[in-house]
Amino acid sequence: MHPLSFERFSTFVQALGQLHSNADPSEIFNKYINGFPDPLPRNTGAALFRLLFPYFTVRRRYHLKENSLAEGIAKAMTLSDVHLEALRKWDDDGKVGQRACLGDEVKHVAEQRNLCRGSTSGSRLSILDIDLLLDELACHSTYSNLGADRPENPRTRFQILRILYTTSGLSPLSLSCITQIILQDLRPITCPLPQGAYHPALACHISATTKPPPVLDVFRAMNLWDWEMRELYRACGDLDVVCRVVEALGGGAGRRPRGIRAVAEPVIGVQVEIPKCEKGRSIESALKMIAGKEGRNTRTIWAETKYDGERMQIHVWLQNGKPVIKIYSKSKRDSTEDRKDTHDIILGSLGLPLVSQKHIPAHHKLLSNRLQATPHQQGTITSVILEAEMLPYNELDREGGRGPGIEEFWHLTSLGARGGSHRDASRHFFLSYFDILHINGDTLLTESYEARRVRLESVVREIPGFCQLAERTRIDVAQGVRRAMAQLSAAFDRSNFRIEEGLVLKAAESRYNDPQLRWVKLKRDFIPGVGDCVDLAILAVGWDKDRARELRVGPSVVTTLYAGVLTNRAQIHQGKEEPHFEILFRISYGMSKDQLGDFNSALGRPPFLTRKYNSHDCQGLSYRFTLRAGMIAPTAMLTNPINCEVMGAGFQKIPLSEHYELRWPRVEKLHRPEERSWENALDADRYRATCLKALGYLESKPETRRSPEGGSIAGIFRTFSEGGIDVLDLSLGTFPSKKSTIKKESPSPAQHSPPPRTPLPRRSRSMIEGLYPRTSMSRAARLQQKPMFPLLHRINAVEAGSHSPPSERVLSSGPTARPRTPVWRVKRRKRPPRTTSGAYAVLTDTLRTNTSASPTTLRTPSADPLLSRKRKALDRPHIHVVKSIRQLVEAPNRKSTRLILVDGHDAEGVARVRAEVIRRQSERAERVPIRLVNASRLVSAANLSAATVDGFTVRML
Repeated sequence: MHPLSFERFSTFVQALGQLHSNADPSEIFNKYINGFPDPLPRNTGAALFRLLFPYFTVRRRYHLKENSLAEGIAKAMTLSDVHLEALRKWDDDGKVGQRACLGDEVKHVAEQRNLCRGSTSGSRLSILDIDLLLDELACHSTYSNLGADRPENPRTRFQILRILYTTSGLSPLSLSCITQIILQDLRPITCPLPQGAYHPALACHISATTKPPPVLDVFRAMNLWDWEMRELYRACGDLDVVCRVVEALGGGAGRRPRGIRAVAEPVIGVQVEIPKCEKGRSIESALKMIAGKEGRNTRTIWAETKYDGERMQIHVWLQNGKPVIKIYSKSKRDSTEDRKDTHDIILGSLGLPLVSQKHIPAHHKLLSNRLQATPHQQGTITSVILEAEMLPYNELDREGGRGPGIEEFWHLTSLGARGGSHRDASRHFFLSYFDILHINGDTLLTESYEARRVRLESVVREIPGFCQLAERTRIDVAQGVRRAMAQLSAAFDRSNFRIEEGLVLKAAESRYNDPQLRWVKLKRDFIPGVGDCVDLAILAVGWDKDRARELRVGPSVVTTLYAGVLTNRAQIHQGKEEPHFEILFRISYGMSKDQLGDFNSALGRPPFLTRKYNSHDCQGLSYRFTLRAGMIAPTAMLTNPINCEVMGAGFQKIPLSEHYELRWPRVEKLHRPEERSWENALDADRYRATCLKALGYLESKPETRRSPEGGSIAGIFRTFSEGGIDVLDLSLGTFPSKKSTIKKESPSPAQHSPPPRTPLPRRSRSMIEGLYPRTSMSRAARLQQKPMFPLLHRINAVEAGSHSPPSERVLSSGPTARPRTPVWRVKRRKRPPRTTSGAYAVLTDTLRTNTSASPTTLRTPSADPLLSRKRKALDRPHIHVVKSIRQLVEAPNRKSTRLILVDGHDAEGVARVRAEVIRRQSERAERVPIRLVNASRLVSAANLSAATVDGFTVRML
């Protein structure tokens, strides 16, 4: 047998699956590669790794699953209908001891047909020959990334399969390996199911008590192939490129002597390996994982915000004076074309010219205007490698009435994140940069995280609404582990309050992909009892291929539950209909092997009676159901639903559906009917309300309004997520509830006529809620609080006092004149209960009028006759006027609402106020909710000039 023959490779793969649990797979691998010829033929290393680890590289994608591949094999081998049916039932749970492996079925069919010679030395095809044939087969899939190795005139898929399965003369074992390589999963051969487990419950217990054979890891194989290959792969994440470098150095098969080192530097246009984060199971464990038990591994940790989007590794270089962009996704795929709408954002953030392209995104004009408003000075960039998170951004109101800002990640698809088209300028991509790996020919992989962040801040320009640097919090370990724990806990609480995905902990001294100081990911769902938990109805059970191979169980074992919600609770209570459930998603994780075995033992007996799944027949079931389109069909239906406590990592919108599903769901507890009935599970309405609340949506969802033309506050703010700022747009003149009446004071002849009367809108109650900070209280409790609209009208009355048309007014100390200008005022029919709660607001430092009359003034609450006079101050909601944002943030009454009254047309001034609020709040340990109120149209005065508020130029009321 030739050392490089594919028959010998198949025997080696089979030997890996027959190892004893205490054996070392490295010895088998060394024995296999030691037989290779010297010198090695070209591309031997690359071909070996592509065949042995087919899932690890993005070079080849075949667009073939088990069923479609079975059809192709049957056609190539001219199989009978009986054999074709055997291939189709590769995962049939009716077969005793079935391994659910299409490769096994192909092997059995080949043995029965006797198409092969039966000798392991019959075929002369080498691993290099098979590698070329698989390249030719993969070129028929658009997801393959063959690059320059793509065949010019590839044969058809049928012709290639015919060569592999018929004319090649490969043995049944080799055909089995070929099949699993095309399916990109060799686990059924290298890690087979334990023998003797035929009953579902027994299979789980045998799998739990039997150790699997040791697995040959890809990085261990790299170290055995060449002693420096692993280090080279850290800098250059393309396995083909690394194999060529090792081959050029005379390495491979463990034959290169130590001492001749290669330069491990990133290559522009070739992906750098993305490091994997450790999972922090608690705040304490996360801190210990990175700082050590006593905090000696590092002195400073940075808790960086983990944004919920898609990771991008961005390569930019100049070619003939023009910038070239290449983007890689987390899955190592070249996503340059799919992310084409981000190209101008990348160039703008780097200060490079926006080159003319065939594809001009819809947001191009808006981006150009923002770039002109954010000047940036930096040196010339010739090449750079950046890492960022791609997020969806909405310039208008987001779902749930949350105003403009970053949307949930599932909106990426609608923005064309998969290469589609999108022509709405108000919704576009947003980039959050968090690392830099290369700049102008210099590698930064060996630099510390602290140094890389400084370089990143000097290179990237932040563009409001389009890109930013990732937010981070300093954790000072040098001051003690206990203090660091408190700082990390506060940062994690803030992240959860903003409904962010989590934090990534990075040591200040750590290098990129540092094996000694690994990054640690801290998310809510990693911590027991902290993730999103709901009670849902379990309606069906099934088998999941990937989960089953992790557990090493066959298709006769139930591994997956189907969760759903009741859609007609009201009709059931009225006795009009039988229960109807909508099946939303599948759950394959959460139960251990022993728990799964106990559940499988209970299936088929009360109360877990089952019936085989039939999409057209609900006979024998106590309910009706709807299976979501595109979902894998279950194996069996439960005759009666059961209640299940399900934990997950937040909620996401189901495509083409009004429902939501849990992300990464796992079973917390299955309840027997006597413990908790399925009737106690959430129905569709309550489940939807729970999802919206977890996503931060307002309970009363206002309709979407477009911002005024020109500049707007809508393009700058991200509500509920950045710095604790919420935006409430009152520019349409919403008035109090219908229990209040409007009366008009007699106008002065010297004043302008009042604005036209605006009818009372029916949704004023939801707007009243918007003026209060978000809390966990119920909607009814919030409505019992007093509305704050009278405050705004009294502010109008104070500011409007003048005998000439107003232009610019001054807030100063001195006597306050009663207003004579016609204003809309509120007369309540019933006086509210006595209260001292109110609001803090920043109005302006100066408020002048260009008249000869005495200036209208507004003093502090203790001296203001309208706001703080003892005669009525305690009988109504009142407002405390402060002079600076700092006083606003540090106001003592935590329950009071904090307002900044702004004109949304002055986008630049509002952005500066936002930055100052974030800076002030970052100095405090807790978040203070502050609301920016766009109330420019509530005043009857016009032509207000720019005033100054705490150093910021903002047009105020």
